[in-house]
Amino acid sequence: MAAAKSMRLGICVFGVASAAAGIMDFALAGIAILSGILDVLAARLLARMLLVFSVLVLAPGPLAHPRNHVAWGSNAYNLAAAGAAWIFAESIAMRRRERQCEVGSEMSLIWRHN
Repeated sequence: MAAAKSMRLGICVFGVASAAAGIMDFALAGIAILSGILDVLAARLLARMLLVFSVLVLAPGPLAHPRNHVAWGSNAYNLAAAGAAWIFAESIAMRRRERQCEVGSEMSLIWRHN
């Protein structure tokens, strides 16, 4: 009985620690995106984190209980959030590449003039 109680306590502590780490990951990703420091990497890692969470935690629900709409809905919502984060990361990266091309073409014009 004591072993089962200590095991439940360990699982509970791990659950709280992983929840705190997840909250911290979201906060750090948000700060990175808003500040523009490693924003593309942060958005891509956020999308990957949501996708891994969906596969490891949410995917077994619909497989175990196919008629449970909450399990399907939570998985669909999480996959949509992961997709949105990935699309946002790619839009940031594309905008940055376009700016670099513009700066490169402006620099080549300056060099040709001199």
